[in-house]
Amino acid sequence: MAKSTPSKGRSSSGIKNRRNVSMRVLFDTYGHTFQVNSWNQTKIFSIEPQNLQSVLATDFTSWGVQPLRLFAFEPFVGKGIMCSDGTFWKHSRALIKPTFARNQIADLHLRTFDVQVKRLIALIPGDGSSVDLQPLFGRLAFDSSAEFLFGESINSLSSAYITKNAQDFLDAYDHGQMLIGKRFQLPHWNILTWDRKFRRSCHVAHEFVEKHVSRARDETEKIGEKEATPTRFILAHELVKASRDEVDIRNQLLNVFLPAHEATGVALTNFFFQLARNPAVYLRLRKEILESGSYEDLWTFERLKSLRYLQNVIHETFRLNPTIGTTICIALRDTILPTGGGSPVNKTPLYVNKGDIITFSLYSLHRRKDLFGDDADVFRPERWETLRPSHWSYVPFSGGPRVCLGQNLALTELAYALVKIVQTFKTIENRDPVLEFIEVYKLTTETFIEVEVLHGLAQLFRKGSVGGMGVKHVLGVGHSFGSILQVGANVKDPKDFDGVVLTAFAGALTNLPYPILGNDPSIAALNQPERFGILSYAYVVHNDAIAIQEVFFRYPDFDPSIFQNQVDRKDTYTIGEEYTIGAVLAPATSYTGPVDLVAGFYDYPFCLGNCTFPDN
Repeated sequence: MAKSTPSKGRSSSGIKNRRNVSMRVLFDTYGHTFQVNSWNQTKIFSIEPQNLQSVLATDFTSWGVQPLRLFAFEPFVGKGIMCSDGTFWKHSRALIKPTFARNQIADLHLRTFDVQVKRLIALIPGDGSSVDLQPLFGRLAFDSSAEFLFGESINSLSSAYITKNAQDFLDAYDHGQMLIGKRFQLPHWNILTWDRKFRRSCHVAHEFVEKHVSRARDETEKIGEKEATPTRFILAHELVKASRDEVDIRNQLLNVFLPAHEATGVALTNFFFQLARNPAVYLRLRKEILESGSYEDLWTFERLKSLRYLQNVIHETFRLNPTIGTTICIALRDTILPTGGGSPVNKTPLYVNKGDIITFSLYSLHRRKDLFGDDADVFRPERWETLRPSHWSYVPFSGGPRVCLGQNLALTELAYALVKIVQTFKTIENRDPVLEFIEVYKLTTETFIEVEVLHGLAQLFRKGSVGGMGVKHVLGVGHSFGSILQVGANVKDPKDFDGVVLTAFAGALTNLPYPILGNDPSIAALNQPERFGILSYAYVVHNDAIAIQEVFFRYPDFDPSIFQNQVDRKDTYTIGEEYTIGAVLAPATSYTGPVDLVAGFYDYPFCLGNCTFPDN
């Protein structure tokens, strides 16, 4: 492919979600710190830098993550730095930190990272045709993180080189990550989330990493002291030098791989989302890069840092679109937050009980106008020419003892990939019909976008944009999951619908975990590759006929031919739909129209087979 060819790319951001936006509305309504009581537990939400500093640094030992994460993480990635507190967390960090602290690590890593970036650029069309950059960036991140952690790329950017073992690991990791999300939603329900496929995924992932740990030990013992000056750093090699416990090393590598294999891909997607919508920024950035040297010049960590406008673009993107929008901790003992108590200004210290949970919205913090200016919602890299954020107001990589160990390595990867792509393509053009930023998560949260679709449809009908004729009344009719969406629409936009009909629905959510688990989701692209092979792994189907029958067909009261037709023609849904059902359901206190509720006596999803009144 010829260099300096215009690239007209579509920087797709995937599945729409309003979690961050909705949380920001709450902060605008209730202040910079507020709390709610949910299921006998207090949850605190804050965007106060003082509170962030207290939880992550000055009062660090009073807060932790292990009670929130260990149950979900441990079977798949083991106990490690991502899901532990106290002594074991200190051990994990002490084991991993020395590798990331070495001065040469970023420069040495760029030698192998360059190979991955060249493969990525070769997949971007040079003829001006559209390209979705997000999946390419995700594969780049997967390959580069595997290269650094295990010493061997997954080669997902080059199908000609990917091995069966690597593909099995990819498949196992995707399914394992999906089950981690399920275990987060159903804490302590091990019997409901520990199935054969999850055990298989754990085994495949463990075996893959254990082979690399064993190989790393053999290679380091052979090398001994001969290699005084390393040509590159491989985390597995460094860990086997520091420990003889191969299970611990395996777990630590899997814990690091969990965030590392996505971070670069998500960040690059966010960067090019902004650049595609701000072509003047792209041209100024390209001018700075071209003036700094030729395409083949050697790039180092220091040289990348010296490009001031490049650094401003990186800072501004992380400010508006942090890779991790929220961070959550739990109080390990009774403690006090510096601010957030009192009424109405919430500026006095706030007492916190052991077991209370605090959520910090970095997305909302980074958009506070009193901290970043009246145009805080605008992408403007030039602000960083004079902006010096106040202490703990800008924390894209967290802070305190849990600050991201790999931030310099990640920033170097991001800057290098940006430089090489911008050097290669003269211009960028947005071809995404959606201009606003759309939030994306590994577990896609589609309930939000579907509520948005309902809102849009209602507006289109009222304006006469459907069929060319306006309507006087708009009725919303939902069935089962559709009824959940309809309730969510009534909560969000209570004037959209003049009346609603909710069928196969009951207000109680306590029974939903059972049918959700009964769905037995299987990745659609793997379950039926001939039908769904092009879909991402976020899309799932019911694994088999048993899953379909359990949730939707009450034995023996159904026509076998209808049941078989459903088995043969099963369609996709997303794990995010299941995991965010509760996020859109709430009392629609502002909705005043009529409601017709229709439920069967034997409804299973909501009533577990008994919807009779007043029994249930």
